[in-house]
Amino acid sequence: YLHNDNDLNAGFGALVGSQGYILAFAPTDLKLDRRFHSLKVTLTERPKGVTVQARWGYFASKSSEVVDPAAEAKEELREMLTAKYDLRQLPIEVGTQVSKAATGDAGLSVLIHLDMAPVRFRREGERNIDDVTFASAIFDKSGKYVTGEQKQAHLDLSDASLRKLLSTGLDIKTSFRLKPGNYTVREVVMDSEEQRLGAVSHDVEVP
Repeated sequence: YLHNDNDLNAGFGALVGSQGYILAFAPTDLKLDRRFHSLKVTLTERPKGVTVQARWGYFASKSSEVVDPAAEAKEELREMLTAKYDLRQLPIEVGTQVSKAATGDAGLSVLIHLDMAPVRFRREGERNIDDVTFASAIFDKSGKYVTGEQKQAHLDLSDASLRKLLSTGLDIKTSFRLKPGNYTVREVVMDSEEQRLGAVSHDVEVP
C-alpha cells in the first residue's frame, strides 16, 4: 500500500522486489599449476529479466595466500604472455606491417583490433568506465623473449560514445625495431571490470 508518495519508481520497485545471488565454489583436488581453468555458469531455466554475470575462468595460483586483485590481474596477464594457446574471452585480431630500413633494423608495426561487444563497463553517473590493457611481446624463432610493450586505454564514455565504440571496436598500434629474422608476436588484452582475457599469437618475418 503506497500512500502520499509520488515516487512511482520506488513504489513499483517495492511491489515487484528484486533478488540477487552470488555463487562461489571451492574446487577439490586443485593442482596449483598457474594454468587457466575454464568456468561456465548457466541457468537451467531462463526466467524473464534474469541475467548471469560470471568470469570465464581462473588461474590456479601457486600460493594459498590472499593476494591483491591488481597484482593477481598483473600476474594473469604475464602468464598469458608466455602461454602457447589462444584465448577468446575478448575477441582480438592482430596484424603486422614491416617497413624496411636502408640500413640497420627494420620497423614492425603491430595492429590490434578489439571487438568491444563482450566488454562490460562500470556505470558512474552518466559515464561508462573501463580500462583495457594491451600487452605485446616479441619472441624469436627459438622462443626467446626479445622485446615487449604494454599500453592501457582508459575508457570514460558517454552513452553515445559507447554505442559508437561497440559498433566499431577499439584499435591500438604498437611499434618495434627488430633485426631481420622470424618472430612470433604474442598479444594479450585484459579488461579491468571482469578481467576477461584475449590472447593470440602471430608469426611474422622481418626481411
